[in-house]
Amino acid sequence: MNRRGALKLLGSTGTIAVAGCVSDGQPPATDDSSPESSNNTSADSSTEASGNTSDGSDSGESDVDVEEALEDAEDNIDRAVRLIEQETTFSFSIGPDASVSTDAIHLALDQADEALDRIESPTDVISEEELQAYRDYVSVLREFTTGLETIGEALNTLSTAEAYRNTQRYEDSIEKLDEAGGLFSDGSEPITSARERLDGIEIDVVDTDAISRTRTTEAFDELAELTDAYLIYTDATIPFYTGLELYWAAMETYEDEEEYADAEETFLEASQHLSTAQTQYLQAESEVPASIRDVFIERTCAAGAMLDSATHMNDASAAAEGGNYENARESENKAVDARNRSCWV
Repeated sequence: MNRRGALKLLGSTGTIAVAGCVSDGQPPATDDSSPESSNNTSADSSTEASGNTSDGSDSGESDVDVEEALEDAEDNIDRAVRLIEQETTFSFSIGPDASVSTDAIHLALDQADEALDRIESPTDVISEEELQAYRDYVSVLREFTTGLETIGEALNTLSTAEAYRNTQRYEDSIEKLDEAGGLFSDGSEPITSARERLDGIEIDVVDTDAISRTRTTEAFDELAELTDAYLIYTDATIPFYTGLELYWAAMETYEDEEEYADAEETFLEASQHLSTAQTQYLQAESEVPASIRDVFIERTCAAGAMLDSATHMNDASAAAEGGNYENARESENKAVDARNRSCWV
């Protein structure tokens, strides 16, 4: 990755300690054969071999090792961000088939952390402030990935809910919708937290293209926007499918059992749920991104059509209960027309 400049390599330099001065400017004579001189020479050689400085402190890892560790960290960070971008490219769908996988992202982040752990202390290559920025960035990516993983579970659950609905297993569909809504909410929390933490990282102190607030912000914001839309969708769809379940149960009571009073009561209950759904879908039209607005416009229409049909069937039930079968049939026809209304945008 691009870094702030060439590596500053520390050369091997010696230091000569001057014990004193002589009047003629010549260095003082020494007796190399003296025990003291012999001991000092041995000690100096031992110090140099061990890698310690003359004051007994450890000189630490080389700048080359630090640079290699940083490059490893940056490569893994970049890979994690690219994988996040790939896994967040799915679009909104009421029956999503997106398959979100986060294993490779977690692995890249683990390897980035391991590389950063090889840098034991600040050096001429990286300061403590810069090192902390790297660690914070990896931590933010990890938190976001946790949220992404939960969103993946939510999408799978929502897909199951729609499959149940297509086979008119409304009770099972509603249960899965409720579960999906909870997962979308759970996933939204770490995504929002990661986005807020991202703004607080001192990214400007790091001169590398591996860490980019702009690049990461785009991925974070896009997923947050989709998650919000799915939360709105599940909240509105639960009363819609509840209304449909009640509607078809009432139709069975009306047509097969001819229990008109019971049918009238159930149609009324269905109408209440369908009205709630229509209101929520309509409100969502102005809240969701323009790219997915058509989905909610269609659902507003569909909920309204079923609401009108339930209202007409409620009238038909009341008429049939009173023995006015001609009016009942007229209301039945209106109910069928409303139910067959085209709502494709």
